[in-house]
Amino acid sequence: MVLLNKFILVVCFFALIIIGQNSRAETGDAGAGIEKFPQQYIVKGNKIVDESGDEMIFRGVNAEDPVWQGSELDPDIGIWKEENFKVMREWGATLVRLPIHPATWRKLGVDKSFGFIDQAIAWAEKFNMYVIIDFHSIGFMPENDFMDLRDFEFGQLYETTREEMFEFWDLVSKRYFNNDVVVFYELFNEPALDSVLDFPAEFTIDDWLVWKKFNEDVIDAIRINDPDKAVIVSGFQFAYDLSFVPDAPIERPNVVYATHPYPDANWKTDWDKAFGNVKADFPVIATELGFDSDEKPEEIFNDNGGKGLYRDEIMSFLEDKKISWTAWAFSHAFTPALLLDLDFTPSESGEFFRKIMLKHADITEAPTPTLSPTSTPEPTPTPDVGGKSFTFKCNKDLQVGFADIERLNLRLGENEHCVLKLTNLESGLPVEISSRLRKGLLPTIKIEPPRSITDANGEIEITITAIRKGIDWAEWTAPNDRGQFKFNKQSYDKGLAWGMFVEVK
Repeated sequence: MVLLNKFILVVCFFALIIIGQNSRAETGDAGAGIEKFPQQYIVKGNKIVDESGDEMIFRGVNAEDPVWQGSELDPDIGIWKEENFKVMREWGATLVRLPIHPATWRKLGVDKSFGFIDQAIAWAEKFNMYVIIDFHSIGFMPENDFMDLRDFEFGQLYETTREEMFEFWDLVSKRYFNNDVVVFYELFNEPALDSVLDFPAEFTIDDWLVWKKFNEDVIDAIRINDPDKAVIVSGFQFAYDLSFVPDAPIERPNVVYATHPYPDANWKTDWDKAFGNVKADFPVIATELGFDSDEKPEEIFNDNGGKGLYRDEIMSFLEDKKISWTAWAFSHAFTPALLLDLDFTPSESGEFFRKIMLKHADITEAPTPTLSPTSTPEPTPTPDVGGKSFTFKCNKDLQVGFADIERLNLRLGENEHCVLKLTNLESGLPVEISSRLRKGLLPTIKIEPPRSITDANGEIEITITAIRKGIDWAEWTAPNDRGQFKFNKQSYDKGLAWGMFVEVK
């Protein structure tokens, strides 16, 4: 077995969340208008209805994890302030999703975490917006199987335990049981099965029955404290596929089903089968969707058989089915991003969703902010770390690293590049190299080549070029015993994969 050197570079997670203005919440075409805010919403048949029994179609955005942003542990993440929520509302949002990562919840602790969550809810209430509290993990909880994504400050972002999740929902439901601003509890963000053979692995009806029972157990625990709040249960394949629901629905009242119909989601199952047909009998909400030119390009929708322009087709589909939605993400850094900068300038997707929300909202459109000039950051020198098992050559300066370090400070200036030489590997070993942060940051580095083979000395050279200010994740993988290149926990633990964060100052 080949053991690759493991190390992680300093990270300063470059992200931002922002939030909205004043006015009453907005009803869908079937609604008759809201007489008061806040009020309770419940499930009736395949609809989400208000206290008068009128159907509500929520349209909104995803905020960033308020615990993460409020902690100020990442200086590039943006400022935790009321204006974020004010601008969200100025865009016409009626619903704000608060994704709470297990790692941030652990790091800050219960009291500090609730301080930031309470503040986010208070700001949302001030500007007449409702809130989803989302336990933001990715994986398959019944098998303790989670997506591997590390952050320098918080560690594994998505790893959690059954005990931690149940404690989270016990505390949340005790705290917000009589707060109607919190309109939904979203039990688990994105179910995805990471097997040794593939990621995500194919789910079966047996897997759904296990997932069904697990969510029913969570709901039962919540109902001890909060008997009335609507809960959201996510579908398979990163919360896209709800096709098992008609045959085996959650056997508890007041349940809404979540889908995440990104442009690449329809690779196996089309929208009708995945969630559209489900809406005929059950309430559905798209708690994430969005597009950009890099991570979630619209062309993938067409490559998978979709017709028309993704943005227009998905919005027409959701509106026709009366499906509520929250676009990802009100940020200039977490992709697909709705913002271009810290001044709330909409991105292409941000402007699209902003216009849709304003079309249905009862507020006057605010002028689109203009992009303010930004200063060019000064390059930070690469530190001399000493050692023997790999080398960095950044522009003209050669730096040496060593294999068993836990952290390495590598900071690049914009347009600077480094050559990384990995050594002490097997000769003739194929290695795949990539930059990957799913729904993470805009790319800040370029890595070349994407695949190579170690030379006769067991060495390989990789060029890392800085593109823009921020951080990114670089990973290297060697083939497993089935010849597959997999960056997951199993491969990492076996020494077949390792990764690092690279910061561009």
